[in-house]
Amino acid sequence: MKYSKILLILTILLSVIIISCKNNVTDPKENSIIGKWQITGLANKWMITTSSDQLVKIPYSGSGQITSFGSYNSVFNGLVLQSSDPFVIAAVELEYGMVLTDAIVIDGVTKMGKASNSNTDQTFEGIVNYSFNGTTLTITESILTNPQNATETVTVNGSISFITENVPANTQTYVSAPDIWITFYYTGPYTTEYFTDGTVSQTRPTSEGDIVRNGTWSMSDDMLTVNMVDNNETTTKDYNVIIDGSTLAMTESFNICSDGSDKLECLNGYEQLFGLDAGSMSDLGVEVKSIFNKRN
Repeated sequence: MKYSKILLILTILLSVIIISCKNNVTDPKENSIIGKWQITGLANKWMITTSSDQLVKIPYSGSGQITSFGSYNSVFNGLVLQSSDPFVIAAVELEYGMVLTDAIVIDGVTKMGKASNSNTDQTFEGIVNYSFNGTTLTITESILTNPQNATETVTVNGSISFITENVPANTQTYVSAPDIWITFYYTGPYTTEYFTDGTVSQTRPTSEGDIVRNGTWSMSDDMLTVNMVDNNETTTKDYNVIIDGSTLAMTESFNICSDGSDKLECLNGYEQLFGLDAGSMSDLGVEVKSIFNKRN
């Protein structure tokens, strides 16, 4: 009788332990992600693989500045290679990681430059006195004239350098970059709400009203799968997720130049953009990390 009681007590304790363990192994992220989250930040990284050791010129990056003054004033603090043959380089004005359309575009064959002002739609043209050593563009004082009004001129000068990264051969290398197109696509004051029934709703305000997308979500370990429905078409994306209190970090990786007949053409275009040797890039992807804060 005494041993029967001990066995009964042990059985009850074991049952309690098993129930407790089952409760503890429930993925806490499945519960902590439930609620409404608003995007607050973004970070992009290129994933570049080349067949040789090379120096990547990060597009739309810059150290230093070129200024214009006269009929309009502007500060250009970024560079981008638009083509390699004929050589064309543009100095652009950046703000908050986004490109404004103010730009100085230089044709390396004719030495002709154009400066455009987005606020007034003015364009100024003329010969630009410059040097470029592969990474640094230096403009000595050059006067450009509005072809529609010869009394309107701007003077441009200054020096600006690409921000560069070393990429070793045959090694996927992460390169931080202010990629303008991806930044434009992902940013905005949108919110995403995850519900306990496995559904998700995303709301993106626009000047014409809110755009609402709905779908479903599921989580396995650190991977979040979101199925969004647009016009009866479902798009599935997988994210690596880190939740720290009221902060949610979602990281998505994908190929820019996917396998197919046009892959080489796609890679060739980006080789020019990055200032890489023609035919040297074997793969290109991007990693996008979105940061959210919890609203409720």
